[in-house]
Amino acid sequence: MEVTATAKQIRMSPRKMRPVANAVRGKSLEDAYTILQVSEQQAARHIRKLVESAEANASHNHNLTGEHLYVHTITVDENGILKRVQPRAMGGAGLLRKRLSQVHVALAEKTDNS
Repeated sequence: MEVTATAKQIRMSPRKMRPVANAVRGKSLEDAYTILQVSEQQAARHIRKLVESAEANASHNHNLTGEHLYVHTITVDENGILKRVQPRAMGGAGLLRKRLSQVHVALAEKTDNS
């Protein structure tokens, strides 16, 4: 059984979030929490909160404990772009593109072969 959680419109570039997501994919919840706690990247804080939310969904909705769960899939997608204008020389303007992320986490129960 898969339990999911989604975070949308995270104000961080997907390019910065993907390495952290790749580090926890396929890990048990205990290992994932350890990796995210030690990581100094800001993306780790967002992903940790999302994994905690997925674990809470599992325990509340499906009566599953965290000991038997692992991070089955985690995907980071682009959610949109905030466009801002930065003044430049001689009356010009440059366009700043602040990218937003969308993260999906799916936890699954451990079996004998996973």
